[in-house]
Amino acid sequence: MNKKDEILKLYYEEFRVTKSELDDRPVFVSTKEHIEAHFLTCYLALVLSRILQHKLDKKYSVGKILEALSLCNCFNIQENIYQFTHYDAVLKDIGQAVNIDFALKTRTLQDIKKILSQTKKN
Repeated sequence: MNKKDEILKLYYEEFRVTKSELDDRPVFVSTKEHIEAHFLTCYLALVLSRILQHKLDKKYSVGKILEALSLCNCFNIQENIYQFTHYDAVLKDIGQAVNIDFALKTRTLQDIKKILSQTKKN
């Protein structure tokens, strides 16, 4: 396989992942700037997903990673205490890769902000 064929294969695979794994729905953008911004956002989401997949040694598909992350949410149970609703093996492995303990069921808002601050530094 020549270099051009390898590049085309790579583009095809990334396009396939974008269409099948990322949540695609009709987006109504019409100006050139909006189209470019939307494309950049989608491409950035794909790149970040692939980086995380690489950090996990390709143990999970991009779809599995995105599903676990999308289920990882919390709600306020009392003043300044938040309860997280989902934890699974994928989140465990993501947590080990990025140094976040997703196993904790409750956190304070200060704890959550500290985690977000640390992830921005890394």
